[in-house]
Amino acid sequence: MAANQRDTRLAFGGAVPFLTLMGTLLGGQMLARAAKAALTEIDRGNNDPWWTARVGLARFYAGHILPQVAAQRTAVIKGASTVFAFDERLL
Repeated sequence: MAANQRDTRLAFGGAVPFLTLMGTLLGGQMLARAAKAALTEIDRGNNDPWWTARVGLARFYAGHILPQVAAQRTAVIKGASTVFAFDERLL
């Protein structure tokens, strides 16, 4: 936050990585909620493969997609300054 008080452009530089992070994180939240509901149905004896697939999808997402949040967090916090580190006239 202190860096953003010195250069307000840094907030804009981190905006896209922040939105990517939130999309990834909230996608995981939704899949976790679906998996919880699926486990409830499975516990009730509902053996429809669709419910099992919800649990498998959540596990896949947790193991393969959610770990990207750590890198996205770094991009939000430290990557914004690189957006403005070069002369835009050279683009």
